Amino acid sequence: MAARSGYCFLGSAARNDSRDLGGGLAGLQWVVNAYTIAMAAIQLTAGALADRFGRRRLFLAAVVAFALASLACGVAPTVPALVAARVAQGLAGAAIFATTLALIGETYAGPARGTAFAVRGTTAGIAVVLGPVVGGLLTDALGWRWIFLLNLPVAAAALLIGWRSLPGRERLESGRRIDVAGPILWAAALVGLVYGLLSSATRGWTDPLVLGGLLSGVLLLGVFLFVESRLDAPMLDLRMFADRRFVGTQLGSFAVQAGIFGLLVYFSVYLQDHLGKSVIAAGLSFLPIVVPIMLAGAAVGPFLDRLPPRLTVGAALVLIGAGLLLMLGVTARTG
Repeated sequence: MAARSGYCFLGSAARNDSRDLGGGLAGLQWVVNAYTIAMAAIQLTAGALADRFGRRRLFLAAVVAFALASLACGVAPTVPALVAARVAQGLAGAAIFATTLALIGETYAGPARGTAFAVRGTTAGIAVVLGPVVGGLLTDALGWRWIFLLNLPVAAAALLIGWRSLPGRERLESGRRIDVAGPILWAAALVGLVYGLLSSATRGWTDPLVLGGLLSGVLLLGVFLFVESRLDAPMLDLRMFADRRFVGTQLGSFAVQAGIFGLLVYFSVYLQDHLGKSVIAAGLSFLPIVVPIMLAGAAVGPFLDRLPPRLTVGAALVLIGAGLLLMLGVTARTG
């Protein structure tokens, strides 16, 4: 839950920090994207670091770092300070996310492994979509800063359980080189693209800064791909994209993230600013997403090893697509 709690900020309580710190919608978008950019930039490298220094060791260190970053978010005096703390949260969250998958694979085997992955996915999904509800209650009662401060006891529990239960013996890849240029180029490309996309709403698509951001992002992305293709141990092995199953998995994951989680922040603004809902009411409006995730994850988990991925993933994406199509009719007066 801690690693995914960055998305909890996308809920109804998230809107209140921009009002409190004076950041507006643009500031809120950067508070959200600072986390995701940092997480996307370092996640693959975090996997390489885990192989070299130990998954258990990196996981525990990342939990501590995430707790400290959450504390910094909770006491941030300005939007830039909050964005910087969110970057630190994203870096730590990437390490947590990268190591938990490997730790589950090491700890469980057979059908139990499929169940463990399903439980992890369900927990992460619940944390994402339940975040707006919890955030709404916390914001209404204690203030938006407690959205981040709540991570401190969660991180303490994760640290205690991980220290006592995670396997201590691992095979380390001491000779593996770490790609430094990859995450830097990738993060710079994402910043350029995100800046251009976000600024276009206020500046227009022909604005020099917007065009400059988009162009620099595309150019840096090209440089990133060129550098990665020349390295012996790249952050991203481009040969993986020759596998159709790998490409399909990534496209499906992108569709879910963009189609569902990307909507949370905008629906939060819509529910409060256009429909006039309270913080708690806006958070409760996300409950129709929470219940299906809870039920589906628990029900499908034991059968993941028996069902063809084409069926499960395909059916899920069809349902998501149908839901998004129904949302095309939503306007400021829908209610």
